[in-house]
Amino acid sequence: MTNLAAQIETATDNNEHTEATMIAARALNNTLGNAYLVILQEIADTHELNGHITPDHRTLRDTIQREIFTTLKLQGKM
Repeated sequence: MTNLAAQIETATDNNEHTEATMIAARALNNTLGNAYLVILQEIADTHELNGHITPDHRTLRDTIQREIFTTLKLQGKM
């Protein structure tokens, strides 16, 4: 298991799914990853403010996560 995969797994195991996705977005190390980070930070901020993640934000986060993970796997980073 790569260090990246271990970091993502640890965050996921701790029920920090947005943080896990942000770790993956940083690993993209490109403009798209940075754009995803802005969106994910907004989701995290709203989650912290409200005490829960909304269904729409969860869906958006999960969609971004799938896109990032697919890209990282294709790049051989995961």
